[in-house]
Amino acid sequence: LDTPNPGTGESLGKYADSTAEDVDLAVASAKRAYKEWRRVPPLERARMLKKIAEVLRNNAGELAMIDSADCGNPVAEMIRDATIAAAQIEFFAGLVTEMKGASIPMGPDAVNFSVREPFGVVGRIIPFNHPFMFAAGKSGAPLAAGNTVVVKPPEQAPLSALRLAELIDGDPDHLAIF
Repeated sequence: LDTPNPGTGESLGKYADSTAEDVDLAVASAKRAYKEWRRVPPLERARMLKKIAEVLRNNAGELAMIDSADCGNPVAEMIRDATIAAAQIEFFAGLVTEMKGASIPMGPDAVNFSVREPFGVVGRIIPFNHPFMFAAGKSGAPLAAGNTVVVKPPEQAPLSALRLAELIDGDPDHLAIF
């Protein structure tokens, strides 16, 4: 489908319109990836998330321009969104090693243990008004916890999420979250 610039009506480019079958394939792929991702050691998972935050900061201007053209928000506001998204991902990267269970003494010969485990695949439906911040930043918590994420960008402004996927996938030490 065509992505029109809301200010001019001119095409910014094309994106794929997914079918229910496409969504099923994306979820199946995320389920396969989950089996590996949940086993990534916490410090390595945190390192990878920090790398994503670095990609966001290094490309904030480009991503802001894309969102500005795609959804009509001011560039300065979209740069703040990229900075906020990077900070959110770094915040959750810092919490990776803090996700712990508990041990509760239940008497002289008994202790109850709890272990926190990821749920699996998380679906994120992104609104159009701040597409990049919601696609990137709000994926930090589930990824930090060991879940995988399937993102559905808004049809009104899909381009920044698609560009982020390209930027991350182009990194030799990549983590594809889209």
